[in-house]
Amino acid sequence: MSITDNVINIALLGTANREMTSGELPEDLAGTLERVKENATDGEEVFYKGAAAFFAYYRSGLEPLKLKDPVPVSEAGPEMRPYVGQKAAAILSILLGEKYANMLLFWYRKAAEREQLIPPEYLPQVLARVFQPGSQTAKRERQLLISLVGNRGRWLLPIMGYAALQEEDEDTWETATHADRKLILSRVRRENPARGIEMLRAEWKNESAQHRAEFLACLEIGLSVADEDFLEELEFALISADMGVSTVSELLGKLRDTIQLKGLKTQEEVREALREEIVALLTPAQGRINLDRTKPIVMMMVGVNGAGKTTSIGKISKWLSSQGKSVLLAAGDTFRAAAREQLAVWGERNRVEVISQTGGDPAAVAFDAVSAGKARGSDVVIVDTAGRLTTQTRLMEELKRIARSQNKSLEGAPHEVILVIDGTNGQNALAQVKAFDEAVPLTGLIITKLDGTAKGGVLVAISRMRADNPIPIYFIGVGESIEDLQPFDAQEFAKALIG
Repeated sequence: MSITDNVINIALLGTANREMTSGELPEDLAGTLERVKENATDGEEVFYKGAAAFFAYYRSGLEPLKLKDPVPVSEAGPEMRPYVGQKAAAILSILLGEKYANMLLFWYRKAAEREQLIPPEYLPQVLARVFQPGSQTAKRERQLLISLVGNRGRWLLPIMGYAALQEEDEDTWETATHADRKLILSRVRRENPARGIEMLRAEWKNESAQHRAEFLACLEIGLSVADEDFLEELEFALISADMGVSTVSELLGKLRDTIQLKGLKTQEEVREALREEIVALLTPAQGRINLDRTKPIVMMMVGVNGAGKTTSIGKISKWLSSQGKSVLLAAGDTFRAAAREQLAVWGERNRVEVISQTGGDPAAVAFDAVSAGKARGSDVVIVDTAGRLTTQTRLMEELKRIARSQNKSLEGAPHEVILVIDGTNGQNALAQVKAFDEAVPLTGLIITKLDGTAKGGVLVAISRMRADNPIPIYFIGVGESIEDLQPFDAQEFAKALIG
């Protein structure tokens, strides 16, 4: 019986029935076992440590495997890009299973977008995975891994017996997902700008406006005369941001002139020129409310259903309170269920009193609120109104009556008529501005819900439409919290819109 068999028999019979002795181990290990026995607490510990020593001794005597065709190994080149963070790496270790294939592709795309690499310890598993036969996603994974494995990955491939990862842009472009296409386009554009344009043109008509805008963002470098015709396609990206056809056409005409006059070569230069054109349109509409011209300042909030008037009133109340102004609110939306209660919540949150009437006439509510504001010495009175469509003639006429009731209480009121526009409504906002301005001349705008859309270009269209008589844009809403109403800044807005 071999020494290995003796060790196995002890394991099967248990140390209570059989004890490991020095005679069962090679002579070199006899002294080791005796020292283990001196310090061990029981027979199991003697067995485990003795067996461990034996098997380590046994394996150390084995000859290493020899390769039939040795692979010459040189040092991998240094990495120029960072590795993903620890949290991302931990997620990768979980996703490296076939059942998470689609999520793994998503992880690869995000890492590629951030220009980060897969840590070296994961490379053997990652590379082995994409060369496994039968994998449904191997081809897409290989394309993504080209930019993720770095010099160490390319160094490791021949050692593992795999071929180099090959770019298959022409073959994969038509069948790739939109996310993969963006990565392919960015890579090709850096290496061959003209080829990148050709690939994009082939599928341009089949892409949505949002996808077109994202593709354009991939064209970071290589602007040339060869791209002159393609600049026309920028029109679609700007239209998708709700600027409107006529506004975009005017901007693009000026942009082409600027490219020629200044000799712009890169897309960043073109982007900056476009930002300047937009700032020039928006700056005249950049306005601030004059809070010191009289007391109280009466503001009437108007807009279509769901634009966010009541919420904006709550946020403005907070802003006014931070300016040291006393505020009184009028619950003039007597039509919508719970509108009065919603305004009361905002009033309580901001410690602002709300004037309301159960089932009251909105004009009467406005009159009472302005009168109360005068009597109490309030700095600002804000009148909420019910949402109404511009096609509802009767309701639009009602606005005039509400405005007149305020003037009866205080000559000159309302001093501000502010239209609240939903930033996701696009070109409909132009019609809203025109219709409300005809009913009750507007003095300012608030654009809401810009956090939920990549658009907002309608502000440019509005400014262009009212270039001769700009309506000030007072605030933009960029979130749900009470602090997310920001004073409008033309420079910052253009930067956010264009990038």
